Amino acid sequence: MTERHGGGPYILGYLLLAVVLCFLYLLWFGAYNLGLPPLVVGLIVTVAAIAIMAQTLLTGGLAAAIACADQIAIAALVAQYDLAIGRPLRYLIFRSDLAIGRSSVAILADEAVREGRLSDAEAIVVGEPRQRSEKEKESTWPALEPLLTEMYATTNMLQTCLLIHIYALKGKNEEALALIDQTQHEAEAMWDKDDVTGQEALSEFHTNIGSFLSMLGQSERGIELLKKALERRTKLHGEESEQVAKTLNSLGVVQRDAGDLNGAYESLKKAQGILERLGRKSRKILGYVLDSLAGTLVEMDRGEEAYALARRAINTPGAGANERAIRMFTLGKCLEGLQRKKEALDFYERALKAWGKMQGMKHPAVDQCKIRRDHLNQYKEQGGTWR
Repeated sequence: MTERHGGGPYILGYLLLAVVLCFLYLLWFGAYNLGLPPLVVGLIVTVAAIAIMAQTLLTGGLAAAIACADQIAIAALVAQYDLAIGRPLRYLIFRSDLAIGRSSVAILADEAVREGRLSDAEAIVVGEPRQRSEKEKESTWPALEPLLTEMYATTNMLQTCLLIHIYALKGKNEEALALIDQTQHEAEAMWDKDDVTGQEALSEFHTNIGSFLSMLGQSERGIELLKKALERRTKLHGEESEQVAKTLNSLGVVQRDAGDLNGAYESLKKAQGILERLGRKSRKILGYVLDSLAGTLVEMDRGEEAYALARRAINTPGAGANERAIRMFTLGKCLEGLQRKKEALDFYERALKAWGKMQGMKHPAVDQCKIRRDHLNQYKEQGGTWR
């Protein structure tokens, strides 16, 4: 329970525990040196210890809340603390994790994907049991049974989506498609209801799966799911929403991959407009849209526009390891289109170096980047104009 799947013990979680214990000591030391009565000192420390224990039991929920605020690094640290300390404590007191630690597992797996540790991420997800043991079920209060069943179903779906993403990035296409076929009907049965939460969850699922299908060579099927998600999110949140812009970005990328450059351009320009009107709070997602739009404009032979957007995208923070490499590749394509071959080659090399650090990475863009890099190297060796 306290081992980090694919990455050793949760060292940072234990370090955070040391910080908490130091805080309790300093609290006692400060109260004692203020000359307070021993009873008051003991009461202060006891209340603080009870509060910290209560928070520790619910740390998985705290990690999830921090992740929702898009503070992934902090959420991952808290998730490590939860799995190192919170989960064993829950098993000790309740003889059950109460499904709280499952969100921490998903957060750590997502962090590993963002950092390019694909094999670690796969091990984290695969190593987490999808069902409670019989012993754990017997110790569960009957009143909690429906809630825990729903929580397991939801977190199983989230972890399956993560696993599909990992398989797609690692080139395990058959495994990814099999999971999509298995999961799609389950997700639609679970979330295709009238409540807003279920509708948004299904929209997020369709948005992600639509993108993955394009990576797996099934763009038309991906477009169908993305259009459903777009229609649903427009009804839920209105046209001027971050959720709609996110789905429009995914739709534009898949349309481009399917050869519909005009459709892709229209979708991505809409997404860009929405996010720029929303302002700074949507800056991170805007970086993805700018890169997607730059890649589309390159294919439309609109090099100057593409280059300007690619420069903005590569300077926008918040991208994970794969996205940073993709942005370097996009900027390289823009530079090559502008006949700035020397600079283009440099960005191709940088992108390939970044992808090379990712565990088991086999994204189609990697092969495309290698082809372009090799072509420029051959052009250079043949004495072509080089600048």
